[in-house]
Amino acid sequence: MHGLRHVFASTLSSNGVDLYTLQALLTHGSPAMTQRYVHLTNEHLRNATNVANSLAKKDEEK
Repeated sequence: MHGLRHVFASTLSSNGVDLYTLQALLTHGSPAMTQRYVHLTNEHLRNATNVANSLAKKDEEK
Protein backbone atom coordinates (compact mmCIF):
# COMPACT_ATOMS: atom_id res chain seq x y z
CA MET A 1 0.00 0.00 0.00
CA HIS A 2 2.83 2.40 0.85
CA GLY A 3 4.42 1.92 -2.58
CA LEU A 4 1.09 2.66 -4.21
CA ARG A 5 1.08 6.11 -2.59
CA HIS A 6 4.48 6.82 -4.19
CA VAL A 7 3.23 5.71 -7.61
CA PHE A 8 0.04 7.74 -7.15
CA ALA A 9 1.93 10.91 -6.21
CA SER A 10 4.57 10.51 -8.91
CA THR A 11 2.06 9.80 -11.66
CA LEU A 12 -0.12 12.76 -10.78
CA SER A 13 2.87 15.08 -10.45
CA SER A 14 4.24 13.98 -13.82
CA ASN A 15 0.87 14.84 -15.33
CA GLY A 16 0.76 18.38 -14.01
CA VAL A 17 -0.92 18.08 -10.61
CA ASP A 18 0.63 20.66 -8.29
CA LEU A 19 2.29 19.86 -4.96
CA TYR A 20 -0.40 21.58 -2.88
CA THR A 21 -3.13 19.41 -4.43
CA LEU A 22 -1.06 16.28 -3.93
CA GLN A 23 -0.50 17.25 -0.32
CA ALA A 24 -4.26 17.48 0.20
CA LEU A 25 -4.95 14.20 -1.61
CA LEU A 26 -2.32 12.36 0.40
CA THR A 27 -3.43 14.10 3.62
CA HIS A 28 0.11 15.18 4.45
CA GLY A 29 0.65 17.87 7.05
CA SER A 30 3.53 19.49 5.20
CA PRO A 31 4.76 19.95 1.63
CA ALA A 32 8.09 18.41 2.67
CA MET A 33 6.41 15.09 3.33
CA THR A 34 4.64 15.19 -0.03
CA GLN A 35 7.94 15.90 -1.79
CA ARG A 36 9.30 12.66 -0.35
CA TYR A 37 6.56 10.78 -2.20
CA VAL A 38 7.02 12.41 -5.61
CA HIS A 39 9.64 10.77 -7.83
CA LEU A 40 10.02 12.57 -11.13
CA THR A 41 11.01 10.64 -14.23
CA ASN A 42 13.89 11.73 -16.44
CA GLU A 43 11.35 12.51 -19.16
CA HIS A 44 9.43 14.82 -16.83
CA LEU A 45 12.64 16.63 -15.88
CA ARG A 46 13.64 16.93 -19.56
CA ASN A 47 10.24 18.41 -20.41
CA ALA A 48 10.57 20.96 -17.62
CA THR A 49 14.02 21.92 -18.91
CA ASN A 50 12.60 22.34 -22.41
CA VAL A 51 9.91 24.67 -21.06
CA ALA A 52 12.57 26.73 -19.27
CA ASN A 53 14.65 26.91 -22.47
CA SER A 54 11.64 28.05 -24.50
CA LEU A 55 10.85 30.77 -21.99
CA ALA A 56 14.46 31.96 -21.99
CA LYS A 57 14.49 32.16 -25.79
CA LYS A 58 11.25 34.17 -25.80
CA ASP A 59 12.78 36.53 -23.23
CA GLU A 60 15.89 36.99 -25.38
CA GLU A 61 13.76 37.87 -28.39
CA LYS A 62 12.17 40.82 -26.58
